[in-house]
Amino acid sequence: MKTIIGMSHKLRLELIAEGVETKEEMEFLLENGCGNFQGYYFARQMLANKVIEFCGTYRPVLAEASQYK
Repeated sequence: MKTIIGMSHKLRLELIAEGVETKEEMEFLLENGCGNFQGYYFARQMLANKVIEFCGTYRPVLAEASQYK
C-alpha cells in the first residue's frame, strides 16, 4: 500500500482509498500520505435522500483525521 501511495504522489495523481473499514486502516492511510478514503468505517450505503442529512451532521471521523494534517 505504501508503494501505491508513493507512486500516486510521484505521478501527481489524486488517490482515493476504497473499502476502509477500521480506524486502524484510516490511520495507516493518513500516516502514509493518503487523505482521501471511503468505506464502511464512515458510513454504510444509504438512500440518496439521506445523503444531504448525513453530510450536514457527520463529523466524528473527520475531526479525528485533522490530527494528521
